[in-house]
Amino acid sequence: MEGKEPGSFIEQFVVPGDVVLDLSILDNQTIKLGSGLCQDCDAITVTKAGRLRFSKPNKYWVESSQKRYVLHG
Repeated sequence: MEGKEPGSFIEQFVVPGDVVLDLSILDNQTIKLGSGLCQDCDAITVTKAGRLRFSKPNKYWVESSQKRYVLHG
């Protein structure tokens, strides 16, 4: 799944490897990434399975039910 527009994956189930945002098409905006997402050049990629969530202004994270701690680094 390739992220074409910023809101196309909001509230959708995503899996590791999905590209949910293409930063090259956004106009110089600050985006905050939460757990389950990482930036790779001009793309925001999913690192854990779950539902992609969004909160204004420009906060994205993957919500999943996981019972053990995963080190983010």
